[in-house]
Amino acid sequence: MRKAYLLWLIVLFTGFISCKKSDLKGFNGFINKNKCDYIQASAPGIIPETTGPIALFTKTYDASSRLQSIYTRFRNVATGIIENFNLNVSYMPGKMIFIRDNGDTSAILNFGPSGRLLTATAATPFYLNWSYRRDYNFIYTGNALSEIQITGEPHSADAGQWIPYIQLAYDNGYKNITKLTAGGIYSSSDRSWIDYRYDRTRRPRAQVYPDDMFGDYHMFFFFLKYLNVIPGLQPGNLLASSSFGGEGTGFYPASFERQYSNHQLDADGKLVSYTQHSSFPTNQEVTENWQIDWTCFK
Repeated sequence: MRKAYLLWLIVLFTGFISCKKSDLKGFNGFINKNKCDYIQASAPGIIPETTGPIALFTKTYDASSRLQSIYTRFRNVATGIIENFNLNVSYMPGKMIFIRDNGDTSAILNFGPSGRLLTATAATPFYLNWSYRRDYNFIYTGNALSEIQITGEPHSADAGQWIPYIQLAYDNGYKNITKLTAGGIYSSSDRSWIDYRYDRTRRPRAQVYPDDMFGDYHMFFFFLKYLNVIPGLQPGNLLASSSFGGEGTGFYPASFERQYSNHQLDADGKLVSYTQHSSFPTNQEVTENWQIDWTCFK
């Protein structure tokens, strides 16, 4: 009887350890694999009437290097900066759950055993409450994310379709996203997109360009970019320029061009600052100097 009892304890303990390893791999794998994570992105003047640095996101971590909270702002292509709120992170096996300071859920991310993001539920637009949530499915081609689909019926009375939600195209061999297409809110003929062009001669170790913007219905995608839970959203080469365009009744406000320059890398090859210059059809010119802050884990 004693041998059977000891054997049962060994099996139970082994199973517990296996589950813990799987859990950690599922919801904390990307940060540990990358060793470093961008914790804040800021620029002066991205909100009108301000001159000091304004952060689009700021992250905090717990003692085990897991994301603990993220303070977020979002850019809207028509109205500039919109909303800001803090999200606290809780964990379940294979899940990250984001909860606002008022207790309302904003997003639930579901990961596979390898740490790949598979499905999610999130408020849409992201700044609304949980009653406006939608379900998302992540489609991969090889190792790269190629599409994010909205699945099932909306949980709210909102009739918008957003078809497709996000589609991504890549160049061959360089691991750079060359085109990001976002579906419109009225029909599949309403689309916006960003075309990206790169400096093929420079490959930093790690980087992020958080200054992209669509309408407010696509803030959830940029939230995922802030989180760094989809490594393929980091390009392999330095970004040189981009073009924003679209078509259909839901496209606004107009096309514009961006140039990226003055890329500064730290001693480890991480992008820590760059200059972004935007040219609009109204002959308006806007220059922003971005600062990217990083932390590295033991």
